[in-house]
Amino acid sequence: MLDLTNYLNTNNATDLKNKVSIYPNPVADVLNISGIKTEAKIEITNILGQKVKSENIKNGKVNVQNLNKGTYVISITENGNVTNLKFIKK
Repeated sequence: MLDLTNYLNTNNATDLKNKVSIYPNPVADVLNISGIKTEAKIEITNILGQKVKSENIKNGKVNVQNLNKGTYVISITENGNVTNLKFIKK
């Protein structure tokens, strides 16, 4: 039997994704981010890949009231770790 555990380990990527989450989804006005412990940088892009919002946050809340209805991707960068999550603006 060949043990490839040390070479094919995806626990780190899975752990990071499980730590950071967003809610509610779909969102109307304020998108909440849980799992961040320090100041984080967020970038929101639309489905075409165009950046529509970028800011640093400390309180885990992002105002998305001015975004048009549609599907977006939020990139959350904290301590060099990046998490990309999809959300819907209603």
